Amino acid sequence: MDKERSMEFFERAFSSKTNGCYRHCACGVIHFDVSLENNWTWEKGELEELIEHSKREPLKYIQRDGSVSTLIIKNDEYVIGCICKSIEKTKSFIDMDRIKIIDYLNRDLQERIKEEERINDRLKTQLRHVRDLKENPKEEESPEEFL
Repeated sequence: MDKERSMEFFERAFSSKTNGCYRHCACGVIHFDVSLENNWTWEKGELEELIEHSKREPLKYIQRDGSVSTLIIKNDEYVIGCICKSIEKTKSFIDMDRIKIIDYLNRDLQERIKEEERINDRLKTQLRHVRDLKENPKEEESPEEFL
């Protein structure tokens, strides 16, 4: 698979499902759309102030020509195309260790399935016991003994 298609799948999987005129990347860089085609509603002087900031601190305030989209990775929001390259680094890690990650996820899933089966078995046993008690109310045992 080519890199562009692979990145498209990655972005779709981790997309924040939002985009807009202004976003903070988790790395601290601020991205904003200076194009006029999106018809953003800026507060009076807000866009001009951001442009001025970008002139003074061009690595902290980055002008974009279009809406700013983000991905959520480890509960942090990263801007697609940010200079921090966090998105690319995370994808690279996943790609390089794909087999290990798949193995880990499969083993973890199998353990979770086994645990769910154990819980289901206990619940079935408890349910049978409750039914037995209803049919034969003379028994002294209580369902709590099986919890």
